[in-house]
Amino acid sequence: MPVKELQFLMPQEMGAEALKSTLNQRHRLEAEPEQIIIRGPAQDLQKWVAAATAGYHPWRHVYPIAYEGVTEFPPYVPQLVSADSHRKVSAYICQGTQCSLPLDDLDAFRDALSR
Repeated sequence: MPVKELQFLMPQEMGAEALKSTLNQRHRLEAEPEQIIIRGPAQDLQKWVAAATAGYHPWRHVYPIAYEGVTEFPPYVPQLVSADSHRKVSAYICQGTQCSLPLDDLDAFRDALSR
């Protein structure tokens, strides 16, 4: 839909910022979905999931995976994880077939999500 048509459909009081936001959201919906994989101890996952699901992001899918209770993995997933890795959360932000390096700091994760 051309910008001119969108401006016609929007109430005048919404203004340029609302139009910009609408266009950005439409662009995101047409882009590849964003996959967020969060791996870590079960008791720490909730804060990370809350950060990933805050706000309106219909293109974002979040997959938290706790270390506890998982007994089977597909053969292509590495089986050996150090004891140090089991104590911390790591998150990956993927778009299409490309993923970020692991993020293990919650503030850095929030910053990466806001870009």
